[in-house]
Amino acid sequence: MSQSIWKNAVCLSIAFHRPGITRKLNDSEYETAAKKTVTRASKTILDSVEYKRVGSLDSAFKTWLRAMALPCEYMRGGMFPIALATVELIDKRIEEFENERLELIDAFMSVYSDRINDMRSELKSLFNGADYLSEDEMREAFRVDRQYVSFDTPSNLKELSDGFFQREKSKTEQRLNEAADSIEHAMAESMAKMVDHLHDRLIPSPDGKQKILTESAMNHVLDFLETFRVRNITDDEALLAVVEKAETVLKDTGVKRLRKSAEARKSISDGLADVSEQLGTLITSRGRKVIL
Repeated sequence: MSQSIWKNAVCLSIAFHRPGITRKLNDSEYETAAKKTVTRASKTILDSVEYKRVGSLDSAFKTWLRAMALPCEYMRGGMFPIALATVELIDKRIEEFENERLELIDAFMSVYSDRINDMRSELKSLFNGADYLSEDEMREAFRVDRQYVSFDTPSNLKELSDGFFQREKSKTEQRLNEAADSIEHAMAESMAKMVDHLHDRLIPSPDGKQKILTESAMNHVLDFLETFRVRNITDDEALLAVVEKAETVLKDTGVKRLRKSAEARKSISDGLADVSEQLGTLITSRGRKVIL
């Protein structure tokens, strides 16, 4: 299984950078009854809606990227395993995101000096001009670093000794097997969570009233089903069988129809209950995968 992972996937390493807008206060700048050796205080040096919009865009894009990437506890923050079949789509979306981000940064920079002046009256004696970057430095502090990487044992380790190389190769294969197990388990758990949520929305409340059914509850499941095959880099046939069952249950079903028809809600909820049961059995049979 370890050999197949990076045949069908790459790892996107991506980091979103924004300049910090808080500063630590010196001991002389705040009062407390506690010892200052065990306390700390800070100030916000910018209060800018324009700055916050950049952060909101970053958060929204990370959410989208996590949904498109392969879930894997093995990978540290900022590392996203991505199915090879989705790389071009994701890369195009990253370019669109970066262009949108630049527009927001331009909007922020156009009011940057004004926002600094606003903080003079807000911070009063705590205002310090040295806390602020120049306009060029501020603009350069906004950046997105990204690259596509894969994992393998460096072949030049053979120059040290074949035994050393084989030892490291064995460790790499073990970690990749752990990553494959983690991806399979997380994919099943992710699907189970979405299916259970949609199923819950279709079951009447204890008082018999219909629960609110949102488009997002349905779309989360449909998006998972639509992208599963290109994200199934470990050839997980067991989960594929459950995906096909869910596709059959939800075929030609829309939220509007479910809102109008109690019969349709009952039929779909029964089908989703079967899907949920199959997912539960699958997850339990595999056991909990813990990556340390």
